[in-house]
Amino acid sequence: MVLDNRERSRLAAMFVAKAHRGKLGTRFNPHHDKAGKFGSGHGGGTALKSHVELSETAAVDLAARTKQPSGGFTVDPSSGTDVSSGFAVAIYPELSRTVPASALVKQSLKDYVHDNPDAFSNPENKFGAWHDPESGEVWLDVSRVVQDRNTAVELGKKHNQIAIWDIGAGEEVSTGGTGR
Repeated sequence: MVLDNRERSRLAAMFVAKAHRGKLGTRFNPHHDKAGKFGSGHGGGTALKSHVELSETAAVDLAARTKQPSGGFTVDPSSGTDVSSGFAVAIYPELSRTVPASALVKQSLKDYVHDNPDAFSNPENKFGAWHDPESGEVWLDVSRVVQDRNTAVELGKKHNQIAIWDIGAGEEVSTGGTGR
């Protein structure tokens, strides 16, 4: 049996609700904390994380932008909207994925966003990709955009990044790492 995302979410909510009814004897509300009071939605409660999905239109456009060496993007994963300024730094190297540029298709991008719901549920995290001209691979990453160049370079070094991306200037800034 194959379930679409809506059905999976509905079943997960039912499962959590049943588990809570058994423990607490009350109806489950994802906006309530363990004491049954309205919470902030951040910690303390058991609300399900929102799931971000990249639209078909955005995925087609973004895949095309990574075909050329040094091509890429930094976007808000929930809207597909480009980030217009700052320095993009991949801060979760363990979530990095590489795909040969010749094999990258829109579904590669949609799958990456789908496979990292915890990272993309944080609105500070962005979806980034970069076509490495030396290897011919496209790096898919969870990125953070910071406004200060020195801070971005230090973050890049801390997370062993090959480079960071200066969004405003449209150029790479080497940080000397391996990306792994």
